[in-house]
Amino acid sequence: YNNTHYRNESSEQESANTMAPLDLVPYQIDYSSKNVGKTVANTKKAVEFKFGFANNDAVAHGQKGVECRGVEHKVVLKWSLTSGKTVVECDMKEIHFGLSGNKVRGMRQ
Repeated sequence: YNNTHYRNESSEQESANTMAPLDLVPYQIDYSSKNVGKTVANTKKAVEFKFGFANNDAVAHGQKGVECRGVEHKVVLKWSLTSGKTVVECDMKEIHFGLSGNKVRGMRQ
C-alpha cells in the first residue's frame, strides 16, 4: 500500500507548509470461521476477516467512531483438509492459490 495521505503539521518552529506522512490506523469490523465442505462440512474451512483503515481527514477534524470509517477490506482464507488446496482472497479477488502434497488428516476443529 502506497501511503499518499499527508497532514499539515505546523508549530512555532516549523513552517505551516511542512507535510508529514500519516500512519494508517487499522480497525477490525468482523471475523468468522466456518466449516464449508459441500458433502462433509468439516473437511473444508473458511476464515473471514473484515477490517478497515481510518479516514485520516475525519480523525484530523476530531470526529470519532463510525464517522472515521475509511477504506475497508475483506480477506478470506479457505483450505481443504482432504485435498490440501488453499486459497486466499482479498476483496473478492484471488491473490493466492496453493496445492499441498501433504494432506492434513485428523485435525481438531
